[in-house]
Amino acid sequence: DRSPSRGLGDVYKRQSPQSAESTFIGFGTSGDVFTYSPPDSSTVYAKKVFRDKKSMENEMVVMKHISAADYVSKNIIKHYPEHDDNVSMVYELGSETLEARIKQTKSADKKWNLMQKVHSDISAALDELTMLGVVHKDIKPGNIFFRDGKWKLGDFGSATIGTKCESFSGFTPLFMSPHAFEQQYFDNNSDRWALGVTLWMILHGLKRNPMVHNEVENQFQIIGACSKSMTVISDAIKKSISKSPYDSTHGFTEMFTKIFS
Repeated sequence: DRSPSRGLGDVYKRQSPQSAESTFIGFGTSGDVFTYSPPDSSTVYAKKVFRDKKSMENEMVVMKHISAADYVSKNIIKHYPEHDDNVSMVYELGSETLEARIKQTKSADKKWNLMQKVHSDISAALDELTMLGVVHKDIKPGNIFFRDGKWKLGDFGSATIGTKCESFSGFTPLFMSPHAFEQQYFDNNSDRWALGVTLWMILHGLKRNPMVHNEVENQFQIIGACSKSMTVISDAIKKSISKSPYDSTHGFTEMFTKIFS
């Protein structure tokens, strides 16, 4: 457990009439998250209180860009700008994270079913981000939330608008793709790799690292790749970052179809 960080959150705790009724539920790179209910509503939201203005402005720009789309995926955590204030942003509240669900899921059948569901839901979100030109950059079990029967992608604190991001702040090294390591930038293929690592963790646990980087050749190898499922995921990810138009795959449906065939 960790207490809320000092920063803009201290302003929130001093000024907000809801602070006494809010519960600290998590933290991230750019801020701390509390439960929040508006004075005239019984609905409970998630309020992200930022540590600095720059982080809030960046996330605000990304979420406005996503919200402006003609169709917003039901697999992206919804932003409620009408409840924002000068130090925080308000989102729908998930009932649990994928990280928590992985820890609770023990049987092989349940793990497999969970991986299929996460693949279906989060791939829909990432396909939309690709179309919108948004790189999430920090996809991992802790940033995937369950809500209304779906797994949804949240925490856009590290996200950027554009086809690639050269900033190496706000990402989780365990989920960094060899492609990003070699090219020194993140893109939508980096997000695809991170989803692949997430799917692997559903089957094999959160503490195991499925790949290591070769510092000489910038290649990677699979650790403990006796699992057929991880071999298939690895092959699919390799194809997704291939520079050859004959080998490259586009979109998660194509990329992971053979996993579940």
